[in-house]
Amino acid sequence: MADEGKDAPGWPSRIPLWLAIIAAGAVVIAAILIISRIVGPLAALLSPAEPPFFAPATLLEHREQGYGAGEWLYATQVSGCDVYDWYSERATLCTLSPLVDCRPNSSGLPPLEGAYSVGYCQGSVTFGEFSLDWDIFIHDGYNGSDGRTRYLLTGEVDWISQQ
Repeated sequence: MADEGKDAPGWPSRIPLWLAIIAAGAVVIAAILIISRIVGPLAALLSPAEPPFFAPATLLEHREQGYGAGEWLYATQVSGCDVYDWYSERATLCTLSPLVDCRPNSSGLPPLEGAYSVGYCQGSVTFGEFSLDWDIFIHDGYNGSDGRTRYLLTGEVDWISQQ
């Protein structure tokens, strides 16, 4: 009867301790690998990136266009060329409007009265395994109290093309 406990089915008498430790270690490593593949996309879903923001500016309007997409309309007292120059350093493509000259020591103003288009830029911000594609449309010449320059910033997360 004393030997009954040694032959009874159970984990301590059947599996050596070193094998149990190796199996537990393998399970922990597999869990870490699985979690590391999930954390990046999950963090991106919970907190997607936003387009670069030029300051100082006042938000006039914001429209959500679905999860990870939106439009922001800002106004600032800074010239449209200054806003254009700031975004051109962060963009992949920028185009000035015809008749607009943003070079130093130029007037930067086309021979028009009222509001006019300064230019357009587009770029991308990488976050996690995804990217946010953004566009900006810059206009100058406003006379309102909000500021002389307005810019429309749009952004949309590219959930498919992973970096």
